[in-house]
Amino acid sequence: MRVENWESKLNKYLEDEKNKYYELGKEDCWLFVIRNIEVITGKKIFDENYKSDIDAKRIFIKNKCNNLLELGTKLFSKNNFKEVDLAFSQRGDIIYVKDLINLHDGDIDFNGSFGICLGSQSIIKSEKGLQRFDTIKGKISWRI
Repeated sequence: MRVENWESKLNKYLEDEKNKYYELGKEDCWLFVIRNIEVITGKKIFDENYKSDIDAKRIFIKNKCNNLLELGTKLFSKNNFKEVDLAFSQRGDIIYVKDLINLHDGDIDFNGSFGICLGSQSIIKSEKGLQRFDTIKGKISWRI
């Protein structure tokens, strides 16, 4: 499912992301992993625009989800990404982490954040920039 040279493409993507500031609907944790998936697989799996908490909530409602985790689980399952034990997560996989840090101070509870596995550590995009955490501290992982 991964494209040829996905590792070098992932490295370039992560390097490009270092200097981009968090902005909901443009540069946030969800779009960070959605673009990661596109870089690694060549497949666009999400194409809805949002600029505010209200817009995000509309996407949750439209997709019959209560929060970001439910939306991710539904979308990843639809695209045949298999849930894997965190101990077996590999570079490029998607990691969901809950309560690691306060990721967004808006009006709705996103119920956690999605990040990208780098190996023993993973990375998320938050209002504080790109932040690393121990992969094993995540809650769920999906193989892409």
